[in-house]
Amino acid sequence: MKLSEIANKLNLQQINKTPIKEDVSISHGYTCDLLSQVLASAKNDSIWITVQSHLNTIGVAVMTDISAVVVCEGHDVPDEVIDKADEEQIALFKSQESAFQLSGKLFECGIR
Repeated sequence: MKLSEIANKLNLQQINKTPIKEDVSISHGYTCDLLSQVLASAKNDSIWITVQSHLNTIGVAVMTDISAVVVCEGHDVPDEVIDKADEEQIALFKSQESAFQLSGKLFECGIR
């Protein structure tokens, strides 16, 4: 499924400052807040749902080849994190919904 479709269906707010590739294909989803677990288990071409909103989040996304990060539960994302996501071409989104709610919606979209 294309990232733009997922963002639309889940009503995600894109917070990148520079344009991102919206035609990226997302094959998997991963929900976790423990960075070491994400490093060990997340698949590439994933969308990652987390409450983590610091620089290490983007580093983990880069190391695991995650295409998009969704910071949930309305957590603020510092400008330095947004800038790093832009630099690394990681799509960065924000949502007021919980990780549980977003994960269920992703599952309904066919993302596993």
